[in-house]
Amino acid sequence: MIGAHFFDRMRRGAYFINTARGGLVDEAALHAALAGGRLAGAALDVFDEEPVRPDHPLLALDNVLCTPHFAGDTTTTMAMAVRTAMRQIEDGFAGRKPQYIVNDNAWTDARVHDLADSGIMSKNSKT
Repeated sequence: MIGAHFFDRMRRGAYFINTARGGLVDEAALHAALAGGRLAGAALDVFDEEPVRPDHPLLALDNVLCTPHFAGDTTTTMAMAVRTAMRQIEDGFAGRKPQYIVNDNAWTDARVHDLADSGIMSKNSKT
């Protein structure tokens, strides 16, 4: 976790940017570093709890810039996400193990393979 020890080691007047995961940052420690002048500012695209509460203490600071968890959303990344999801679905229906399967145990479940044999998606269909 990124907390007080991390912020204390940053150069005075530095800026902190988080577009990764809100849960990685001790938000109280970040607030203290910003309010106390240790950090010059922060740019945050993620918070520990989302959507962020309107009364969140970090939102009250003038040296904090916030975006609503969309820093990585571009036309290119959104199109890639759709293509990848469609390929995953297509692979599953065709009886092929999806490349980015989250739960390997689910793939061994016979019910998953029944989908490929159900006729929902023709083996000759064009995508």
